[in-house]
Amino acid sequence: MTIAALTGHLLLLAVALLFLLPIRRLSPLPRGVTLVVCIGIGLARVGDLRLIGYPAGVLGDLSITTQILLATAILKRAAGVDVLPSADRSFLLAAAAWTGLILYVLSSGLTILDLYSLGFGSGWFMVVLAMGIIASTRDRPGAALVIVLGVLAFDFGLLGSTNVWDYLLDPVLVLFSWGWTLAIMLTRLRSLQGSHGPR
Repeated sequence: MTIAALTGHLLLLAVALLFLLPIRRLSPLPRGVTLVVCIGIGLARVGDLRLIGYPAGVLGDLSITTQILLATAILKRAAGVDVLPSADRSFLLAAAAWTGLILYVLSSGLTILDLYSLGFGSGWFMVVLAMGIIASTRDRPGAALVIVLGVLAFDFGLLGSTNVWDYLLDPVLVLFSWGWTLAIMLTRLRSLQGSHGPR
């Protein structure tokens, strides 16, 4: 497991602790100490593998996009610092939901086009990807930066994968974005039903 991959799962552990345990009620110092201790436990070795490596073996490496979203969630939850505007976060989740759906459908063997295989260093695909980033994130500089960082991480091989898609998307992000999209749709549906209800 590379350092970047290990960092991703430590970030996931920290987010889980922040949202599942009542440590938000603590003052900043005890909260930070609790997080550090729990993450330290995750780094402890059991046999030839760190504890954090067991869930990592099931989930696989987390993409750079996921890691940045996790890091921003930690900053917002633990310190009240919001470094990624909500509009950019929503854009990234919506893009992950649609791209993940298209990617998995086209890579399932049901069609002749395998979109995932294009991520193995296809020159023209990288040009199209760059143009797509520029066009779609013109008004979302935070989202554009996240995607660019993912592509740069691919250039340096930080996750060990040779496919650019693994730096931009992963199953955890796609599943979360689908759940987020469904929640948004249900909320809007309820608001529409409420606005058309009896007065």
